[in-house]
Amino acid sequence: MIKAAVVGVTGFGGTHYNDLIREYEAGRVQPVAAVVINPEEAAAKVAKLQEIGCDILPDFDTLIAKYAGKLDICCIPTGIALHKPMSIAAVEAGFNVFVEKPVAATVAEVNEMTAAAKKNGKFIAVGFQNMYQSETLRIKEILLSGMIGKPQSFKCYAMWPRHFGYYNRNQWAGRILGGNGEAILDSPFTNALAHDLNLQLFYAGKTMDEMADVVSVQSVLMRANDIESCDTASIKCITSDGCELLFNVTHAANCLSHPLHIIKCEDGELHTNRAFSMCKVFDKEGNLLEEVPFDTEPRRNIWTAMSDRINGKKSFICTPEMAGIHTLVSNAAFDSAPVINFPEDLVSTVTFDETGVERRVVRGIEKILRRTFDEDRLFNEDDFSFVLPGKIIDLKQYNGFQNIQGYGK
Repeated sequence: MIKAAVVGVTGFGGTHYNDLIREYEAGRVQPVAAVVINPEEAAAKVAKLQEIGCDILPDFDTLIAKYAGKLDICCIPTGIALHKPMSIAAVEAGFNVFVEKPVAATVAEVNEMTAAAKKNGKFIAVGFQNMYQSETLRIKEILLSGMIGKPQSFKCYAMWPRHFGYYNRNQWAGRILGGNGEAILDSPFTNALAHDLNLQLFYAGKTMDEMADVVSVQSVLMRANDIESCDTASIKCITSDGCELLFNVTHAANCLSHPLHIIKCEDGELHTNRAFSMCKVFDKEGNLLEEVPFDTEPRRNIWTAMSDRINGKKSFICTPEMAGIHTLVSNAAFDSAPVINFPEDLVSTVTFDETGVERRVVRGIEKILRRTFDEDRLFNEDDFSFVLPGKIIDLKQYNGFQNIQGYGK
């Protein structure tokens, strides 16, 4: 069986814990070690891991020192700022790595991770779980096949409300820079809805293993919450072959609307809606050509792909090189525009549900977000008088986050 370790079992580490238990029970993975810095909080999980022979360790340095050369893979579901140093330490210790999305905060960090993995002959798989789903690969096949002609534009919108606890759950949520000035760049498009921006970039790639060749990025970033980063974002990318990618999302809506993707091609359209777990392909007359149901087991698919790689088989994984395009676009989005505060007269605090949890909501954001999506455009002064378009970032001359806006000063 594959020998695995995990760094943390609470927070999103709980998802990795569940992965390991599932894979152990399937006879594919042996959890060898787990870093647990809060054993009292995770007592039940610690007990279960110990029961199946997993070593509980107090910190990451102990894991590296004790198990260097003895593990097949290390799972790293930690804060964004730790992705690079932990992934590099792990591959240098002889482990393959499964790191959560985003792969890293900045392009420079992604490049360091890529170089370290190649130097040590190990892979780093990135936890953009939708990339491993069967419908994602089928959608890409359809786009590459020419079934509905050459793609012309890609757009997505979503409204995922987030309450105060979401931004108070750790030290880095809602932050652009950490306490030491390190880049974090947390946002809807690098965290909760990062999967969907990454999918756009994947769909726009010219081969099954390529992401979009983005040449420019422009953004509008806004916030209703008392955070450093944005909770509402509008991003436009242009590719080298003239395709436009539009991504308009918010955490400050009063209702939930799952990500909707529409891909317009010369001879038809492709629509995916996470709410209905379905992709539909139409010709130019609107006739339904194909329905692609969503896969229900993305986490299992990730482990199947990684297991195949470890066992010497060919398999598709989302590499740092691929995920790094998402980081490139995200970096440029932050450099394109400052984060603008919604005026207080547009914002209210509402009770989330029967639990009494509170969240911030922007009046009318739902209609405005949908309108910008339907009109294929960024937010502008017709939506909010205070909105100014961000600077267009030319990626030909761009090497990653430069803090052009002076965040943290």
